[in-house]
Amino acid sequence: MIFAIIATALAAPLTPPLFAAPRIEVANGIVRVGDVVDLLAIPTARRPGFFRRVIARLPSDRTPVTMSRAALMLLVHRAVPALAPSAGGRGPVTLYTRRSSDAALRRDCMMTTAAVAQGVALTADVVGPIACRNGGSAAALFDRQANVARATRDLAVGAYLGRIMVSGAPLIRKGASLNLVSTVGPVRIDRVVTALQDGRGKRVFVRDQDGHVFAARLESSVEGPAK
Repeated sequence: MIFAIIATALAAPLTPPLFAAPRIEVANGIVRVGDVVDLLAIPTARRPGFFRRVIARLPSDRTPVTMSRAALMLLVHRAVPALAPSAGGRGPVTLYTRRSSDAALRRDCMMTTAAVAQGVALTADVVGPIACRNGGSAAALFDRQANVARATRDLAVGAYLGRIMVSGAPLIRKGASLNLVSTVGPVRIDRVVTALQDGRGKRVFVRDQDGHVFAARLESSVEGPAK
């Protein structure tokens, strides 16, 4: 047991590269590990613990900050000793955040912070902001009917999504057990059903214990016509 503890303590830190971009945009002036380090270069299981770790905050007046890659690498390592990133590129890096007047005109670049299955809505509980770079939009497709972006394929933690519109976390997730309330005159019938899709207060498809599938309306309980 003692030898195992020593081996863990002396394990070499992971060495993913910094992003090569000379300018990196961060959200709300907060610089996180996921903004500056390419976490796709480390094992998937390790990414969630690093992604949101804060390493620096930009000045309150939103003035861009330029620093050497060596200084940025040191900031990351101090915040997360398990990471010792490599330079990833040449030349200094400028960190900046867009002004509030620009924020309403642009969507944030996002990265998955949890594994997401194909077709699942990309909501605030499974994505987070990341520095923008080329590509990534093919991983998400906007569902106009549901007014939400969805994954076009199974996505691992750390998948880059590009600029997407992100809604709040759903009221329910696909697979959740719900109570379906049906009324026929004065008679109330309660049934347990399973949600077949994410829902945010609109009608969703559900399946009852007999295997019947139908649409129901989400409220404090799920109500629908008697079947």
